[in-house]
Amino acid sequence: MRLTTTSAYLNRLFADSGIVELRHIEDSRITSGLYDNLESLLRDARSLDTHGNLFTTLNAPKLIRVRNRLCSRALRDADIAYITRLPIDFDPVRPPGTSSTEEELQACLQAREHFVRSMSKRGWPIPLLGKSGNGYHVQFRCRLPVTSESRQALKAIYLGLAKEFSTDQVLFDRTVRNPSRIFTLYGSTKRKGVSTPERPHRRSTVWIPESWESVSQTQIMNLAEQYAGDAKYVSNKSYCSEYRHIGPGDYNTLDIVSMFKSKSLYKRPADGSGKHYVTCPWAEDHSTNDRPDGTDTVIWEADGNWPTFHCSHDHCIGRDIRNVIEKLGDPDKYCSELWSDRAVESLWNAADEENM
Repeated sequence: MRLTTTSAYLNRLFADSGIVELRHIEDSRITSGLYDNLESLLRDARSLDTHGNLFTTLNAPKLIRVRNRLCSRALRDADIAYITRLPIDFDPVRPPGTSSTEEELQACLQAREHFVRSMSKRGWPIPLLGKSGNGYHVQFRCRLPVTSESRQALKAIYLGLAKEFSTDQVLFDRTVRNPSRIFTLYGSTKRKGVSTPERPHRRSTVWIPESWESVSQTQIMNLAEQYAGDAKYVSNKSYCSEYRHIGPGDYNTLDIVSMFKSKSLYKRPADGSGKHYVTCPWAEDHSTNDRPDGTDTVIWEADGNWPTFHCSHDHCIGRDIRNVIEKLGDPDKYCSELWSDRAVESLWNAADEENM
């Protein structure tokens, strides 16, 4: 199998998404830029690949100003118009803050091969195959508008696939479905923890099939319907309809960061896009202990809708910002505006979208 170059990979990304964000992360320092020019992006990527880690967005944003240099804010979910990639990430279970061993990588490779064979039997096309440095990737091409329906479908798919393909040694990452998701810039070096002979830093690689066909919207929706048959993977509409606003605050303006800080549950900002790492309010119920450097639980700041909450632990499947509000209590003191007489149904729809 002849590997694909970074330039060829980016050309395919530009062709499908139009605009690509390059993001460099080193510790808590984040640098971003928006590009529609390959050479400009490669120039800045090369200058940054000596330290930290490099990522790009995958999906097509709305019309937005592009400078072709490192000077932009990170893209958010609300900036994305179309899903053009369905990314799949297999990571080994390993100590936090470390690179993978060869044995752990091999387990991920076997899990990915099993997944690709299974999806082929379902009629899905041959995907892109990537190696992040610490795990193995798959990307399917598609063209899916970002709507409530598509986000709900992807939620069902990723939760279902995680249940089907995760093992005791390898985790299927079910959190990579959000529209503004960043993914490894293939060809760059992945640095996690201290590089050692057993757990070295590695260069990421990618292979794209010569005829890279797209998965159809029908195939995506059919798979979503298959997994949505399990009640555990669909949103609880009866719960939503019973939920009532009980205070004067407008939760579209809820300062979720301050709320978590007040409860000593805040850890640190994640990637500059309004995402933050926190301690789960239900951490005492998890099967593993929470760590100060853990990234299992995240919140997103309000961006025209309610803030978002997500915990990757199976115990918290289905829990969203409404559950957090009930658990932590007294949310209205953290709202910058009062409740208005907006349509209740539109508010519930907005709150539902963050749980997709």
